[in-house]
Amino acid sequence: MAVTQKIKNRNGRKAKTKLSPAQKTAYTKALDQLKKSPIVGLYIPSNFGKTTVLKTLSKTLNGEFIRLADIFYQIEKLEVFRVEEAIYQTLHKAFKDKDILIVDDFSTIEGALNENYYARRPVALEEFVLDAIRVFVEEHGKKLILGLSRNYIAYKLQADCLMVTMEKLKHEDYAFFFKEFGGIAFSKVDYKRIHQFSANLNVNQIRRACRLIEIEEKSPLDADQLIKALEEHSIVSNVNTEEVEEVALKDLKGLEDVIRQLEIDVIVPLENPEMASEYGMTPKRGVLLFGSPGTGKTSVGKALAHRLKSKFFLIDGTIISGTGSFYREVNRIMAYARKNSPSIVFIDDCDLLLEDGRDDGFYRYLLTLLDGLESKSNQSITVIMTTMHLSSIPDALIRSGRVELWLEMKLPNEEARRDILNTNITKGKLKPSKKELEIIIKETDGFTGADLKRLVSDTQNIYGYDVIKKNKLKKPLRYFESALERLKKLRKQFYKSDPNSASKIGFGN
Repeated sequence: MAVTQKIKNRNGRKAKTKLSPAQKTAYTKALDQLKKSPIVGLYIPSNFGKTTVLKTLSKTLNGEFIRLADIFYQIEKLEVFRVEEAIYQTLHKAFKDKDILIVDDFSTIEGALNENYYARRPVALEEFVLDAIRVFVEEHGKKLILGLSRNYIAYKLQADCLMVTMEKLKHEDYAFFFKEFGGIAFSKVDYKRIHQFSANLNVNQIRRACRLIEIEEKSPLDADQLIKALEEHSIVSNVNTEEVEEVALKDLKGLEDVIRQLEIDVIVPLENPEMASEYGMTPKRGVLLFGSPGTGKTSVGKALAHRLKSKFFLIDGTIISGTGSFYREVNRIMAYARKNSPSIVFIDDCDLLLEDGRDDGFYRYLLTLLDGLESKSNQSITVIMTTMHLSSIPDALIRSGRVELWLEMKLPNEEARRDILNTNITKGKLKPSKKELEIIIKETDGFTGADLKRLVSDTQNIYGYDVIKKNKLKKPLRYFESALERLKKLRKQFYKSDPNSASKIGFGN
């Protein structure tokens, strides 16, 4: 039996097409289960083609197809508060002409019954409605297929309902949908690579990408082009890289050993899943970056955000630990990370999120995440945490098996300070001589990368002030010495006001 549906292709014309492999399997299982039970629940998550499969079943079985709109129209004929009656009457009326009824979005209908009850009903009328539907189907020899967006159903229907769950989309499904929505331009893509890049694309994301991708005439897309397009149009990180300072990993001077280890244990396996699988490479589940303020921990996060784009998700101080919205936002971020896995969740200043007696809820959440107990998809997520002090992180969280890679962010050595200073000096007007630069490098021993960046910025401000005010100009070294003296003075004032703060600030000696 041919299983077809009508959709609009890229050119807007209606075209017949078969269901994707995963959809067709769900369709076939639903037909088989309908032979065994009068009620079948078909679970297909939102945006994965549930309505399409249900309409195809309706057409094949010559059944009646009911949408949410049909129930809304029935409510209009009654009263806005008579939801239970409207639902029952809609289904009862549909069964007059047909022996098989297919109900789309039944999870939403069931939810409306519950909400109606909790809002105003003294008794659980939704249970009576569902039981009445079940009894009517049984006594009149009817068949009922319920489209579900969650993998369970009300207990009044459980005994008589056989469940069917659509499998996750595979690369064959990706190939089907991209070709259907995008046409011949998508016929040469390696969809195994696309599936490895993002194994959780839904049908709407694919359709959106096909509509927005600009295709040159007679030039079919390849996998790299499609991945880039997906990152731009369909897969969303919680970080807008346009608002993040442009930083590349190769530009983080003095952190070469850290970057190399991240490349080996996280980035390369994540960016090359097929090769990684062939060679048995797996990204580390947990990574800890630790070091004094200003040593580049956040800069690593910025660089990863630009490098990985849709694969990078951030949890930082903008999400206030302990507030009512904290876990809601964290769960939202984690849900996106799972959908876009393999991915990275970067938890910046993790010690601050756990301070003041530690947020036990967030601590347990991280333990569960790193143990991979919450879901199989967690195994494709790498959690990178940053901290100033190892002692601020609970032992159980960083012990072997949870955080597998510890990377210390050290102060830049002489060569690294030279590179950092040169990089920042070239952005301004004031250029010290080579001899002056060597003196500055010696004077900044113990400075962090952030200290050096600020030193150059302050120096340029002092020099610019003299130029604008037409003051007598000095040698470049004198401007650097003035800025250096001011930084050290600020440091001493800070220590004097807070004697315990020595380890909290990044100024060098």
